[in-house]
Amino acid sequence: MGKPRERSGGLVVFLLVLVLVMGAGAAGAIEIFPIARESGHQQYPAVDNTLVAWQHDQGGDSDLGIVEISSLNSIAPMTFEDSFSDAQRPAVSGGVVVWQSKSFMQDDWDVVGFDYTTETFFTVMSTYQDERRPAICGTLVVAEARTTAQADCDVLGADISRRSEPQLFWVDASAADQCRPDISDGFVVYEDAYSGTQQLYGADLTDLDDIAWFPIFTGAGSRRHPAIAGRWVVWEDDAFGKWAIAGDNVFHPRLPDVLQSSDAHDCLHADVYNNVVVWQDYRNGNWDIYGYNPTTKTSFQITSNNRDQTHPAITFNPDLNGYVVVWQDYRKGNWDIYGAYLDGPEVAGCASPLPSDVNADSVVDEKDLDQVEADQGKRNGIPPTEN
Repeated sequence: MGKPRERSGGLVVFLLVLVLVMGAGAAGAIEIFPIARESGHQQYPAVDNTLVAWQHDQGGDSDLGIVEISSLNSIAPMTFEDSFSDAQRPAVSGGVVVWQSKSFMQDDWDVVGFDYTTETFFTVMSTYQDERRPAICGTLVVAEARTTAQADCDVLGADISRRSEPQLFWVDASAADQCRPDISDGFVVYEDAYSGTQQLYGADLTDLDDIAWFPIFTGAGSRRHPAIAGRWVVWEDDAFGKWAIAGDNVFHPRLPDVLQSSDAHDCLHADVYNNVVVWQDYRNGNWDIYGYNPTTKTSFQITSNNRDQTHPAITFNPDLNGYVVVWQDYRKGNWDIYGAYLDGPEVAGCASPLPSDVNADSVVDEKDLDQVEADQGKRNGIPPTEN
């Protein structure tokens, strides 16, 4: 398998920066719940659909933690203990988890996978010196890779349609480092130091025989840690003072719309799903999780505990019929995994309420009737009751 040609031509899509507002916004009820509070540290959570995975560190060994969340009342995390290898930095898509793994008998990182529905393990990448920080969407996996211990990092891909024989391909193996990839619906985004500073590039994998590269944003300052889901890509941007969260629509880039810079505090580790962006924010003197809705252009605070909450990830959970945000949480003196359930106005999919949409969540349903009954009871001095 040879390396691809240097960048030339291809699909050139210039994505202009959108700095996400971090001002006050009206938030609905947000339910916070624990996911994994084992001994040791639970870190770097990933989530998709109903499945959550994380890195469980205990006694110098890292294992894979995993749980399916179909109800907030019955969360039963489990750990795949393996004393002969380390499992770190998981990523999730549907019922498949991938992560970087290193055996104590070897000196390099590989990428392996687990199919939750069939309960089978499989190898994704184990060809080069290191394959690390994987991301997955459907049957495509991407990771940063080094061909030798002295080589720079490149972006490597794998088609896992045939689990027994993954097909590897280079996404970008240009000079300098290409790293921290993320993938959604056949589009990859990643950091690229090709020009001497950290910038963001993407690749269209619609045709694996003719990969098309495109710049996402290349301007003054540095950009790093991109995340993509559907049409949205978000990243950390230092062109506005401290690290700010910025983003744009992959398919319909707009003119710059600077809503608020982050000149007083850092904002890091953004993730996005549909029309909701989350990140860790230091405005309160510790790391909290905040969110932003690009559709309604409102921001909201998710956590307010005075200990640190970091590394958020977000998905839509069909069993709960709402968004679920997960993060690593230090409120008990070690890193645990917590989550939040969001289904109110803060995650609304429309900019203005529909007729009869009493609770402003952009859906007319039985929750609106419940809200009307509750409001009527308050006016009459009658406390609302459960149905």
